[in-house]
Amino acid sequence: MRLYVLYAFVAFLVIYARKDWFVSLCGLMLITATQGHPDIPRQIWGIAGMNWWNVAFIGIFVSWLKHRSLQQASLDVPRWARSLFLAYMAMLVLAWLHGLLGLPRMGRTLRFYFLDDLVNPIRWVLPAVMLFDGARTRNRMTAALIFALIIPTYYGYKVSRTAPMSNLTAGGYDTRARWRIGKQVGMHANSISMTCATGFWAAWALGSTRRNKWRFPMIALMLTFCFLGVGLCQSRAGYWAMLGVGGLFAVFLYRYLFLTFPIMLALIPIYFPGLMSRFSLGTNIETASGEVIEDEDVKSAGRSLFWPIIIEDIWTSPVLGHGRRAILARPTRGQISAAIGLCPEHPHNAYLEQLHDGGIVTLAITLTLFLSAMGIGMRLCLDRSDPLYRAVGGACLAAVATLMIMSYSGQSLFPKENNQITWYFMALALRAWVERAKGPMAFADGSQQGMPFYGTPHRAPQNQLPFSPPCR
Repeated sequence: MRLYVLYAFVAFLVIYARKDWFVSLCGLMLITATQGHPDIPRQIWGIAGMNWWNVAFIGIFVSWLKHRSLQQASLDVPRWARSLFLAYMAMLVLAWLHGLLGLPRMGRTLRFYFLDDLVNPIRWVLPAVMLFDGARTRNRMTAALIFALIIPTYYGYKVSRTAPMSNLTAGGYDTRARWRIGKQVGMHANSISMTCATGFWAAWALGSTRRNKWRFPMIALMLTFCFLGVGLCQSRAGYWAMLGVGGLFAVFLYRYLFLTFPIMLALIPIYFPGLMSRFSLGTNIETASGEVIEDEDVKSAGRSLFWPIIIEDIWTSPVLGHGRRAILARPTRGQISAAIGLCPEHPHNAYLEQLHDGGIVTLAITLTLFLSAMGIGMRLCLDRSDPLYRAVGGACLAAVATLMIMSYSGQSLFPKENNQITWYFMALALRAWVERAKGPMAFADGSQQGMPFYGTPHRAPQNQLPFSPPCR
């Protein structure tokens, strides 16, 4: 029955996209949250790469292209943002082409490598580009923000239905629960934790928007499920991201967190001792005599054993790297297998992955792109004249900061399924930045004749970098 509902919903999105592709794009976000579920078919008629998400996306994408050809409207992308994004995507393609040289040693077919490391990254980014183009009114931007937050909320709900709540109140590391979570959601538990950590602080930022009767229960629901998603996934990187982004919000944005944050930290060990137990689990070794000693290899889950091997290989081609999936294609694969018993598909450090695959140039462009997005988020958050801008900016800041914190022990700075929500919030923040620069009448909304809901936004030059001093 659920599959028939999915088929009908996909058909509706494709058909309705001819009338309003942006509404269908928001609906696509709902499918994004469920596409990894085991009950969702991975293929249609046995065709590789053809699934229901792709069908919906292609239909919406075609309608978007048709709309753009008829309207002939500009994307209004600032020159610096367009240059950074194109350079980022160019380095992705270059790393992929470079990786073709090592394809025979990867153990992958050309089709798999083409779809997984070139087509899919572009596929995850394009909805964000469309979101940026479509969120030109306040109502649409608000709707897109809420629909994007449904993704981590749904993940948190699924996690709470899969993992026992006792994992929050009892010690230990429940590997079976993490396996079940990954199977039910369709992503690794660490990736789910990252998405939920992003959703928690993005929902917190959304709490500053227009007050009405549905705001509080909606925000409370999002915060609850996102917190459960992070806690029950038992990802230490997710815990650190929650704390890190919370500290960032307290220092730069919401000073009242200086009072509430310590209280929250003091209550967690009391009511959720399982979280504190997970923090300490695996950070030391207890000998037969009862003596507790530290072990760096245990702390890093073996990363300290193979990271030096990757770093040494990086220096053999530091500028442009060794191509995509270098960890599988390089001779270091055998060394890593000898060190830890197997060779993972990625270095479990996104910064090392960027250096190993694309070199210093790729990492520099990538960091400039994401730090610029953080700058946009920060500047929007500091604009106290407009709560919507603050909410969008806070969501962007939370998403990028969470990704960069968790990238130390995993994740990827290349476009992936698990960082889609980061691209969504970055796109919305950039649109808010562009519309903010145009002035109060530019943000057109039919019911308000283009006037903003919350006062007059502060003007900023379109081509001004987000991290440059404000123009008053």
